[in-house]
Amino acid sequence: MYSRILCLLTLFILVGCESHQLVKIDKDVAFVATLNIQEQSITFLDQQGELLAEWSFDTLYTGGLLLNDDELLLYGHQLDEAALFSLSKGEVIHSYPTGIGTAGVAYVEQTNELWFSKSKENKLSIYDKDGKWKNDISVGLYPQSILAYDERVYVVNYKDTKLSVIDIQSKQVKETVVIPKSSTGLLVFNEKLYIGGHGYGLDTQNFLTVLSLTDLSQSKTVNAGTMPVQIAEVQDEYFVVSHGSNELHHYNKEDELLYSMEVGANPFAINKTKEMIVVAGYDSSKVYWIDPESMTVEKESNVGEGPFEMFVRE
Repeated sequence: MYSRILCLLTLFILVGCESHQLVKIDKDVAFVATLNIQEQSITFLDQQGELLAEWSFDTLYTGGLLLNDDELLLYGHQLDEAALFSLSKGEVIHSYPTGIGTAGVAYVEQTNELWFSKSKENKLSIYDKDGKWKNDISVGLYPQSILAYDERVYVVNYKDTKLSVIDIQSKQVKETVVIPKSSTGLLVFNEKLYIGGHGYGLDTQNFLTVLSLTDLSQSKTVNAGTMPVQIAEVQDEYFVVSHGSNELHHYNKEDELLYSMEVGANPFAINKTKEMIVVAGYDSSKVYWIDPESMTVEKESNVGEGPFEMFVRE
């Protein structure tokens, strides 16, 4: 399924700008938002799961990052530019000429930089917040998932067996760690780096790779259903969505499985609010609001077709 979605992202005809006004989202409004790649939109829900606003685009954005309370960065794998939106203004305030192939992004707070994964060129491209290019860094094949933590940036190279570890200040690759091919999804939790995975071909992945942050040695693997692709920390525990088996898994900090449940249809995205776990079902086009204590679905919210990523502002 993940491979079919990657193919879908390359087939859209691109249009350079939006032709209509976007609804302004006030800075003091909390929301859960889904980026919907089947219909090129973002659905904003309030904290009760009711529709707050909908943004529709002429361009296919395939990923993004909520930088702060008012700035949402969106990119598209087949777009020449990434766009930084002001939510309160409902408009683009900066653009980044990344070229096509962007597959992930991280914000590095220490240097006020945006690091883009460039899958077609096997590199990272670094821009300052104002859109000025600063550096390129060569990494492995098809860099995708990217995470900044402490003084390092961790990059999963999806079509490779490499995790690239880069020093933020020197912009140098300091280490390369062997990981399973077609890994995806990153979380730093309890002084460990957790890496999810889709699997390759008929060999689907059913575990998380866990690395020690101190020396990046592999400490263990954690069974996590079929195709565990996203991981979220919640109150000294963590949750994993496995889109191949339509499951949500709940673990404590000792990596012991506390509970598993079926949720949604082809869930790809997970996030959290103050009280709930939220999971987006790609095929069902719904957001599921789950009580982390009882592990029950408290509400289902309809969103746009093909929710692929989620953003939460509290």
